[in-house]
Amino acid sequence: DRIDAHKLANWLRLGELKTVYQGDRNNRKLRDLAHGYLATVSDSIRIMNRIKALYRSWSIRCAGRDVYYKRNRDQWLSKFPINESRMRAALYYAQLDLLKEQRKEIKKIFLKEARRYPIQKILRGIPGFGPIRSAFAIAIIGTPHRFRTQRQLWSYSGLSVVIQSSSDYQVVASGIIRKQQKHNTRGLTRNYNRILKFVFKGAAKEAIRKDPVKTLYRSKIEKGMRPELALLSIARRLATITLILWKRGEPFNTAKMILHN
Repeated sequence: DRIDAHKLANWLRLGELKTVYQGDRNNRKLRDLAHGYLATVSDSIRIMNRIKALYRSWSIRCAGRDVYYKRNRDQWLSKFPINESRMRAALYYAQLDLLKEQRKEIKKIFLKEARRYPIQKILRGIPGFGPIRSAFAIAIIGTPHRFRTQRQLWSYSGLSVVIQSSSDYQVVASGIIRKQQKHNTRGLTRNYNRILKFVFKGAAKEAIRKDPVKTLYRSKIEKGMRPELALLSIARRLATITLILWKRGEPFNTAKMILHN
């Protein structure tokens, strides 16, 4: 309306409007498939939690994944003392079976679409990356050139530390000088892309199981770094490698990673 148009024109005049990356239409298919696959996984987990919650409401032990399998489903349903709970559980099981089939189908289409991008072969060579994580990275990032430096990718992925400071300067006889004090950290940034953080943190957890990342992770802990901070450092390293290799079009080289440690 007129008020919004006036505000936008005023912000444009003051130079306060910032550009926002909208993505590429060619990448829209993969992005939609990525969100669809995540939604199907989330719905599956929700139904699985409801099934266990129903058993636990009757004090029926249901640890592990055996309660979800079809082979022992009749045996599990017979543990309910009333038919109403048994009917409710059967409804949940029917929903779970349908979501499992949909999950397999959309995963197949999602990975097939991701194979159209040549960069996937390079990303799959990075430690901790597989077909799923590389497909998510391509879908969400779109193009690496939207990030000028690695720190911008860290911030977008929720891997950067928020630093706050106040009273940074003081007045002395010679003039105004900056105080020699450390900045206060406030944890990781809260405004980030959840999927990318899931990709890089998951890749870091997978990569620390094998060398050369395993050795790098242990060396950080031996130097006194807390395990969660060491894992964050590994996730940052993988994000940096992803950005560099994607821009250069080079395959992952283990020797270079060891050389820069």
